[in-house]
Amino acid sequence: ILQERGASAGGGGSGMAMLFLAGVAGASAMILPGVSGAYLLLLLGQYLPILESIRRVKDALRAGDPSQIMGEMGVIVPVGLGVVAGVVGVSNLLRWLLHRYEALTLGVLLGLVVGAPAGLYPFKRGIEPTPGEVIRGVVVTPENLDSFLDKPSRWREEAYTPSPAQVAGACGLIVLGGTITMGIARIGRGRPDDTGEGA
Repeated sequence: ILQERGASAGGGGSGMAMLFLAGVAGASAMILPGVSGAYLLLLLGQYLPILESIRRVKDALRAGDPSQIMGEMGVIVPVGLGVVAGVVGVSNLLRWLLHRYEALTLGVLLGLVVGAPAGLYPFKRGIEPTPGEVIRGVVVTPENLDSFLDKPSRWREEAYTPSPAQVAGACGLIVLGGTITMGIARIGRGRPDDTGEGA
């Protein structure tokens, strides 16, 4: 819904607290299933500021400019600390919740997994730009077409309906993944006790 209303990738303030929160959100998405870290950063308005800062650090490393690298630490350090806090905090919270409220926590996690694909609908695909088209206020010409072809994220999108083969393939992968998961769980249950008790 927020994406349809035009959520901005760089619309939020980038103070230390917000950057730390962005790091926590991104790290949480690494642990929680069905949650997109990039999309959380997008909603917080920190996606582009963080990516641009990382790009500038890469450029400074190539150029051997330590002053430029230090100048970006105001972004990199809070985000890095947020990532560490997010991984440690969320993983420990999840472990505690699984220990105390296993069924409820597993239900919530299953809900995230099942609900995540709803964010993909309506399904969209990028349309390769053609000369004469206007993208972000810039007219595509034969001269600048290559610069747009290299950046699919700027392409116009249109909704499409997956073909029966694509739907069948996706369902087949779901079944395959579930089968592998159940097989691994069965192998794990069949392993002998590693504690050494009863030996």
